[in-house]
Amino acid sequence: MTLQIRILNFNPDKKTHLIVQESPKTRNSIRCIPMSDSVFTLLAKRLFYLEQSGWLNPHNLLFPSTNGSYIEPKSFELRLKAVSKRCEIKKVSAHALRHTFATRLVEENVPLTTVQGLLGHASVSTTQRYVTTMPEEMRKAVSNLSLRMEPETLFDAKKLNGTKDWMKVADVRLPTWLQTETKTAQS
Repeated sequence: MTLQIRILNFNPDKKTHLIVQESPKTRNSIRCIPMSDSVFTLLAKRLFYLEQSGWLNPHNLLFPSTNGSYIEPKSFELRLKAVSKRCEIKKVSAHALRHTFATRLVEENVPLTTVQGLLGHASVSTTQRYVTTMPEEMRKAVSNLSLRMEPETLFDAKKLNGTKDWMKVADVRLPTWLQTETKTAQS
């Protein structure tokens, strides 16, 4: 795969240059990404607005600059910062939005391989770095596992070779202070 890149506004006196990447970085980047009906409707309205408004848009861009060309990366960052400020959200970037997207999908129990495909990652290990583990999810996971560790469950469990008899501790009484804390923690 040949990477095709064009520099539209090269000027050695400027600090920024507009680079257009015609082909994606990897083969995994070429993919169909489904979108919800509500997002589709918003994008269709945006395109209809641009067409009806007389906005210069010779390249049929979804977000053209005021003169109809590609927007500068810095302009995008400034727009994103302004929107996030109105929404009272700090430290937003396009990359942070990808991380949030991946984390929310995992919270909805979407398989990690599906998230990998949506993000266009070649490796699932790359996708795992995007996913933020939520403290509440970790507590829930340990709580679910702890149900299997209840004394009644352990006493009824099949005895494994070389293990002591769990029944020896079945009649042991806990100190009063520990029984109270345990009951409070369980409620």
